[in-house]
Amino acid sequence: MLRYLLPAILISGTAAAACPTVADLDTTGIWVRSSDGSITHYERTGPNLVSEMTMYDANEGHWLESHLGIYVVRDMSVVNAQRDPQSERITAFPIPVEKLPGAIPGEKWSGPLQITEGTEVTTEEFSIQYGPTQVYRIGDCEYDAIPADTVFMSDATTGGTGRLMYLTDLGIALFVASGEFGSFYSDFYTVTEISTEPLQ
Repeated sequence: MLRYLLPAILISGTAAAACPTVADLDTTGIWVRSSDGSITHYERTGPNLVSEMTMYDANEGHWLESHLGIYVVRDMSVVNAQRDPQSERITAFPIPVEKLPGAIPGEKWSGPLQITEGTEVTTEEFSIQYGPTQVYRIGDCEYDAIPADTVFMSDATTGGTGRLMYLTDLGIALFVASGEFGSFYSDFYTVTEISTEPLQ
């Protein structure tokens, strides 16, 4: 799954420091706080690769690495504030990730994902569609953003949906909504703070 567990969204809150820029991904990284209490730290880990460490509390969380900050290629649980390699999942796309569409309004892509967890291999159908550019505010910080609606299907009737807001100025995607396949989004997550300093 691309992210685990509208057309225009106004994000409220206060910035902890100067508004982050894309250069911060290579130095301190970027922290964001969500209305569900989670804190996510974004860092660049390689060419076109961004990692996200999301902590739900002091001990439990989730880590992932994504191509362009959008397409997850690797993820695992965080236990006792440490990544748990035994829970690692590797996601393979049917085409080289370099050929997947970037966050461009109107672009879309769909195809099967092969997910390997230990010795178990499963397949999910995945689709993503990008919407029009909008202005996205987090406290005093303002960014251009492109919404991306995603669908995951483990079989013909079972699946989930998610909405990302891709901040083009930063090269990161915020997870802002989720739901079950065939219904509207039921859970929404408001980003309340963004910073280049660790959030507690």
